[in-house]
Amino acid sequence: MTSTRATTRIERIFHPTDFTPASDMAFNHALKLAIALKADLTILHTDEVPHDRSWSEFPRVRQTLERWRLLPPNSPREAIYDLGVDVAKVTLPPGDPARSMVRYLRKPPHDLIVLATHQRDGLDRWLHASIAEPVARRAAEMTLFIPYEAEGIVSDADGRTRLTEVLVPASRVPDPQFAVDAATSMAEALGCQKVPATLLHGDYWPGNIAVVREGRQIVFDWQMASVGPAVLDVLTFVTKSQWWFGELPLEPAELVALYRQTLVELGGVEWSDDDWQTAWEHARMWRFLQEWVDLLAASPDALLGASTEALERLWLEPVSDAVSARLGAA
Repeated sequence: MTSTRATTRIERIFHPTDFTPASDMAFNHALKLAIALKADLTILHTDEVPHDRSWSEFPRVRQTLERWRLLPPNSPREAIYDLGVDVAKVTLPPGDPARSMVRYLRKPPHDLIVLATHQRDGLDRWLHASIAEPVARRAAEMTLFIPYEAEGIVSDADGRTRLTEVLVPASRVPDPQFAVDAATSMAEALGCQKVPATLLHGDYWPGNIAVVREGRQIVFDWQMASVGPAVLDVLTFVTKSQWWFGELPLEPAELVALYRQTLVELGGVEWSDDDWQTAWEHARMWRFLQEWVDLLAASPDALLGASTEALERLWLEPVSDAVSARLGAA
């Protein structure tokens, strides 16, 4: 998210559409948030070349709300106002889409932009001009990106939300408090008050923990701190301890079980085995990308050769299994 504002109050939501299925997914998120926050919604379309577009191509607000059972069938147009929402559909003359959107956003200020993004990289990013990123940066408004082909957190079928965890990368600059407040506000508005927001160290393992008088522990090196699912810190603690110390006083499964039991006792949060396994696999893939990809590229062959067994056992094979499980579930 990017923003220059100092408040998380959302009264106007802006959603650009190109009439594709991916934009429809982003529209579902924009509409759901508008209903939850009782915010006005602007749906805008523009393109580089002229097209004969009809209003019927715009996302159908009333039909969607009827499908979500927020309106009765065959509701009149005015029924939307009863939900505390005003919806405007706007078309702009042909031109550069990003510039046209930013220019439009300068007139009626909006508090949140919700748009689909391709997330291109490499040669594909060079060949296709990005729209989502320039709009977010130039408009300087809080922005929710919905990746193409992602399921998202709002069901198209019934409008239900599925949000279990939020990850907020944090640093001293910029101040992460705005992002934390915004994520919390939107989660609460969507009816997800129990989404856990855990302070993460980012590199939590014995090498960053000092034990001082009376057994008190001090944790240092917080450069990678963030807010998100604590499973990331648990996985880091276990894998880095195994990497540096080899055999541990407790088996990794015992450490994980102890953490999960403590989480139930102190926080009342209980994970099913399937949900924990999924989160663990995702955490492993994320940590591998975060810590190991650049190291593998930069480390001397001699060093890699001396660490081959541990690298394969602790990272390469488990990450391969996690990727296979993820692809199998897709």
